[in-house]
Amino acid sequence: MRGSAVRYLLLAGLSAIGAMSCCVIPLLLVVLGFSGAWLGMFTALHPYDPLFIAVTLAFFAAAGRQLYRKPQACAVGKACALPAVQHRQRLIFWISLAIVLPLLAAPYVAFYGFGQ
Repeated sequence: MRGSAVRYLLLAGLSAIGAMSCCVIPLLLVVLGFSGAWLGMFTALHPYDPLFIAVTLAFFAAAGRQLYRKPQACAVGKACALPAVQHRQRLIFWISLAIVLPLLAAPYVAFYGFGQ
């Protein structure tokens, strides 16, 4: 993958972990068998969820721009010039987006879906 697109996707993943820290991560830990009062510490980051979500979406937008809009300066014969590599990069982008978006929306869908 292009260097900057990889960087943007990694940063998007890290900020998505921050956004999921209040709801999805504690649920995952409980499902895996972890328990204790310390799980409540994850709710301390809940006020920052909109910021984490905005940063995540911004990094995904930057990665998408790198993969689709920005012309690629690549020498002939390099791996980045191969269409199969470009296809794989775009596939990784869409798969990671398909994983992260539902996880970002889960707390809000659960909140409005259960009428709290």
